[in-house]
Amino acid sequence: MQRRLPSSLVSFGLGVEQLEVLSGPTGRRHGPDEVKARIVAETLERGARVKEVAARHGIQPQQLTAWRRLVRKGELAIPAERETEFAALVVEPSVA
Repeated sequence: MQRRLPSSLVSFGLGVEQLEVLSGPTGRRHGPDEVKARIVAETLERGARVKEVAARHGIQPQQLTAWRRLVRKGELAIPAERETEFAALVVEPSVA
């Protein structure tokens, strides 16, 4: 199937012999930081693997590793854990 070149390429005199159109995940995700942080948090759960989490979200493992690096540098904050555990506080009267 022959396709015509976009007018922007033709107008600049750029000849293209082959043009590849990518469909599906390319590893580039420009979503909100909250989404990135949530995905990174999944990799921190016990037994989680970066490759599996990345595949589940349709991104490349390298991209997820880059987001993890941002978390380590403090440039991306991950959400707090869902459950907060409390320790019992025992107060005893002071001994004079």
